[in-house]
Amino acid sequence: MYLFTNADGSKPSLSALTDEGAKLVCNETLLRQLADYDNTEVWNTFLSQITRDETTALVKNGGCHTEALASLGIPRAVEYDGPSGIYGSTLSNQIGWPSASLIGCGWNRELAYDMGRSVGQQAKQENVSGWYAPGVNLHRNPYTSRNYEYYSEDPILSGYLAAEVIRGAKNLGLSCYVKHFSVSEGGQNPAQVNTWLTEQAMREVYLKSFEIAIKKGGANAVMSAFNDIADVYCGHNQALLTDILRKEWGFRGSVVTDWWGEYMRIDKCVLAGNDKMLLMTDTEQYMPLGGSTTIGDNAARDAVKHIIYSKVDSYVTTLDYAKQNG
Repeated sequence: MYLFTNADGSKPSLSALTDEGAKLVCNETLLRQLADYDNTEVWNTFLSQITRDETTALVKNGGCHTEALASLGIPRAVEYDGPSGIYGSTLSNQIGWPSASLIGCGWNRELAYDMGRSVGQQAKQENVSGWYAPGVNLHRNPYTSRNYEYYSEDPILSGYLAAEVIRGAKNLGLSCYVKHFSVSEGGQNPAQVNTWLTEQAMREVYLKSFEIAIKKGGANAVMSAFNDIADVYCGHNQALLTDILRKEWGFRGSVVTDWWGEYMRIDKCVLAGNDKMLLMTDTEQYMPLGGSTTIGDNAARDAVKHIIYSKVDSYVTTLDYAKQNG
């Protein structure tokens, strides 16, 4: 079972899967089967093909890309930062978008959707499949240095505008990593900053924009935050990433870390529901999955499923959108 094959139907080589110019053909039948997250039989058969080394590479080396998987026929996917443009892309120096704050001033969901479609079109042209945006943290302080990445101080406005950007981008095949999950309102990446608040405030204010973006926008990717909630780093926080995000909200997709710090533990991330590490290089100091702190095979398998599902869901969405809109 291969997600993509060579034009003649044969198994693609790893070199073909990492070559953007290779002529690959998608297995649309399998894509649609995998788009059903609960199709356990097909998913189990599909995932049983992946090797331990590929699992480690996919989870561990997730900096601005998703690794190619020869055993599953999955090509390498490029992902870039945002949210005021696809930073790092060929056209990023020519195309810039209004800041999220300005979009928030417009209160216009239709324009937010159109922006999402435009970003999706740019991404499609440049073979970019993931976008680290939109940002839905709130304007807690007017002097916060990253307010331009966020829409407003209001979680309802922020959530609905983000949902429309996500819908527009996803209709053209782009997965949007909603960020930074969560309570990361402090400006510069708040590494190892402990954020204390009541559960009521968190649910009614700081989580609400994420909830709306996911439920209304169909987001299939999330970026976790640098900070701690109380004394637990967000990427290690099972209550946040599994209990609330997946079990309560029904999120289906992948979670990537926000960059990387030495206090982050890959094993703890994956066990909590943080599927992919935003690591740019494969270095032993960051602990392979099978290293001194071995995680459960089921958690690693779930992480692989989440990462692949994000791509499958976006791909099938754009296929359906194209058919419906000629």
